[in-house]
Amino acid sequence: MGFSVTIKHRVSEGVAPTNPKPRAIAWHPLATQDAAHNITPRVPPLCVPPRPPSNPPQPIRLPPSLANTTTAADIDPEPTAAQRAAAEALIAAERATVPDDPQHALLRPAYEPRFSALMAPELARTAASPRRPLTAVDVARYEVEDVAAGADAAAVAAALRRAYASATYLSGRRQHLALLDSYGKNAWLVGNAALEAEVAALERELAAARRDVDLTTVARQRAQEAVAGELRGLDEAWRKGVGRVLETEVAAEGMRRRVDEARRERR
Repeated sequence: MGFSVTIKHRVSEGVAPTNPKPRAIAWHPLATQDAAHNITPRVPPLCVPPRPPSNPPQPIRLPPSLANTTTAADIDPEPTAAQRAAAEALIAAERATVPDDPQHALLRPAYEPRFSALMAPELARTAASPRRPLTAVDVARYEVEDVAAGADAAAVAAALRRAYASATYLSGRRQHLALLDSYGKNAWLVGNAALEAEVAALERELAAARRDVDLTTVARQRAQEAVAGELRGLDEAWRKGVGRVLETEVAAEGMRRRVDEARRERR
């Protein structure tokens, strides 16, 4: 909590007081302090407007000896044409020693687009002035051929047949476009619904197949666990049988050697 502090003008700084009485500046609206450092509580006001300073700051004025320090002699005069040309020549000679770098060494190189063989001609067509028409769709087949005035009946009949075919095709295409505009959205939604139903059916078949695989794996595992003891017994019996066969062969080999030794001794 702050308090009101009595501030007296300091005569030592060379500022003459305008009011001989001390002036109290309220630092907190709940208490004040007089010259005897007695704190007196008071009713807090709604707003304490700041008081203007009794001695407004005066502008700083230089002494007469320093008032006119900036003179015309301190400003460089405009260079002549010869001096300007000599300075520009020196600058050009200095720049010639170091080649100019159009791009900073730390910057990435400029991006160069690479278009495919099909895209480059299309860009060239659109950039041409005047722009060339698109030749991807041959519109000549939809145009009515002009028959010469002196053409024979066969040429007129052939042109008539081609015009009739073109008119029939254009009529059918117009009808299809009208149907597409009227019922295309619903047909598209119905097609999406049919595809979603087919996908759902395939997902159900996949889930059933996975379930069958899991059941088969569990059945195989249970069957192996059921005959695990029998398999271990058969394995042990087979190992014992193989061991006995080896022992029999070793004994037979030893007996053969004894027989051979006995025959040698009799001779």
